[in-house]
Amino acid sequence: MQVLDRALGRLPPEMSILDVPSGTGRVSRHLEAAGHRVVSADISPAMLGVEEPDQQRSLVADALNLPFPDASFDAVVCMRFLYHLEGKGERGRLLEECARVSRKFVVVSLRHPVSFHAATRRIKALLRGCIRENRATSIRALAREAAGFGLLCTAADAEARYRKEFWLATFEKIGV
Repeated sequence: MQVLDRALGRLPPEMSILDVPSGTGRVSRHLEAAGHRVVSADISPAMLGVEEPDQQRSLVADALNLPFPDASFDAVVCMRFLYHLEGKGERGRLLEECARVSRKFVVVSLRHPVSFHAATRRIKALLRGCIRENRATSIRALAREAAGFGLLCTAADAEARYRKEFWLATFEKIGV
């Protein structure tokens, strides 16, 4: 949450934010405690922890096909999801949807490939004989992809630069 606070500290206070996918709502609750108006969306009703989602605060939705009109939120926060997607095609769909529903900002977490943690993960996989697709991506590569959807990378925050792989990229919509 410290990395998220650092990233959001550069943005205006009291924004309307879409947290997608929100999972159990840990990030949503943190954002609300910081004074933001938050809508939580996740594809799984069980993750949302509700049988009847509150249409104003939480709803069942696919992050790659969001049910909101264009520019519905000041910002979109997407935590711990990008590296679950298959390749540039799905990453692009996510970035495009986030850009579409955001008026100004998109904050996305990623696994950066240049870190002690990422190297350890690759070594362990090799020792186990696992050949896994590496879904880590650099800030530079993600910024190039996002630029195609009108997003400019304005900041990159690391949990522990070059030690841990968790990073947040903050994008601003170009021309807004």
